[in-house]
Amino acid sequence: MVPAGGAPSGGGHPVITGLSPKEGTPGQTITIRGENLGNDQSDLVALMICSTDCLMSAKWKSSTKIVARVGKAKRGLGDIVLITRSGGRGISSIQFRVFTQTTGPLEESAVWVDETRTVPGREAVRTIQETNENVDALGLTVNLADKMDLGTLSQKFPDGSSNRRMESFDPRYYLLENHSKTKLEDLRKGVRHMKKMAVMEAESSKDVHKANLYSLISCVDALAAFHDRLQLERNTRGWPLTMNLNDKISESRKTADKLFLDVLNRKDRADATRNALSILTRFRFIFFLPSSIDENLAKGEYSTILNDYTRAKSLFKDTDVELFKEVMQVLDEKMIALKSNLKQRLIDESKGLPGSSMAITATRARPIRNPGFSRVPAPQPTRFISTSAASRSGSSASWDGVPVVYTDGACSSNGRKNARAGYGVYWGDDHPDNVSKPLEGSAATNNRAELQAVVVALQQAVAKDLPRLTIKTDSQLIVKSTNQWMQGWKRKGWVTSNGQAVANQDLLKEIDKLMGQVHTNIEHVRGHAGVHGNEMADQLAVAGAERYNKL
Repeated sequence: MVPAGGAPSGGGHPVITGLSPKEGTPGQTITIRGENLGNDQSDLVALMICSTDCLMSAKWKSSTKIVARVGKAKRGLGDIVLITRSGGRGISSIQFRVFTQTTGPLEESAVWVDETRTVPGREAVRTIQETNENVDALGLTVNLADKMDLGTLSQKFPDGSSNRRMESFDPRYYLLENHSKTKLEDLRKGVRHMKKMAVMEAESSKDVHKANLYSLISCVDALAAFHDRLQLERNTRGWPLTMNLNDKISESRKTADKLFLDVLNRKDRADATRNALSILTRFRFIFFLPSSIDENLAKGEYSTILNDYTRAKSLFKDTDVELFKEVMQVLDEKMIALKSNLKQRLIDESKGLPGSSMAITATRARPIRNPGFSRVPAPQPTRFISTSAASRSGSSASWDGVPVVYTDGACSSNGRKNARAGYGVYWGDDHPDNVSKPLEGSAATNNRAELQAVVVALQQAVAKDLPRLTIKTDSQLIVKSTNQWMQGWKRKGWVTSNGQAVANQDLLKEIDKLMGQVHTNIEHVRGHAGVHGNEMADQLAVAGAERYNKL
């Protein structure tokens, strides 16, 4: 024994002279013998065996004998360290060897066995590896070459297994797999071996209980104390014991709700406000339309009101959202009031109404069943004139707020036999009335594509009952034809000054006819100059021309 530290308070240093046994598994009870091993149980300060604290299990018998239990030590040799108040600290020259022993599923153990990696169904274990031992349950050597085919065994025993640790273990499966070619005499030896092992396990069980008798008594005492404490708690606090815990949890939840109720309410209001602002921003057109109708009504902009109302009806007429339904109901009421007002002003002949054609068109937006109105003579049909005619007549009507549409045509290989033409009509981004089609019918030329685009735009305006329309095109031919040359061609029977027939007069005649139904302003814009509407119409026309040969 080599002393360490300062001088002891009394007596000599502890000297360990022997261990019994000198090796074992964790949980093994060992007897430590020596000199100056303490005066009593309270004199023991520390006992370390293989770097594990064993003071709790140490039992002082005499100054020459201590009984202790090895803790959960690692495999290998380890020192014995004993510290007493009377003798101080020393290190024994004798060491204890710890070895780990695999505990089988049917073997008793004095310590807790981790079964997460050996027993199926425990925690995350899903598969168990088959045993690879050469010596099996019969105590015989298994020849791997003589094993029966697993496929055949799986067919005969689909729910069985040869793994003795599995619940599906089948002795027949095990014997056929490992001993299909074993002699009968060897099998009898295996039976005798199994009987002998059963007797040995019974003796081993007795030894385990004898060696761990103190632990078993301690467990029984602990369970008895726990039972007494439960009875005391049941008599003093009621039963079940979790009722009090449940009340505490409920009280804690209510307190937490009170603490954060205001914060959560403010968060809910903020989220609701944010969502409302997002909806207002996204659908601002429909939400601000009632006030816009009132403003345009005060200015007399009836065409703007009609266009906005038509757009709103096309977008939200089939909606299932209650909020949009309420807005559309308000708009319908405003339009009914507007038509009633305009009809009353038309009936009252003493009041002049500038732009009466707009009022008449507005009253056609939706029929109003008014018995008094049916007795009023119907107004005479009004013929709208083009911009050039309006300018000659000195009309100063403003074109602000009038719907604007861009038209364009496109033709690849213009003037050749393989020419492909298409036209485009652009009302706005993602507008349902946008048109992109290939030119059908006669020869494919750029001029006919441009004229066909104007015809389609005017037909759409007539179908929507628009009173006025502004068409913007990059074709000087269309602008001059409609605003300067068309009247002269009509007087001469659609013949030019050279006596030749006007080219594409079928489309020009259709344009003249449609312009008689819609007050039209045709304006020129520079092509490919960055005008958004013109660029979009050009893209639609090019896309239509690409589909020309797919008709």
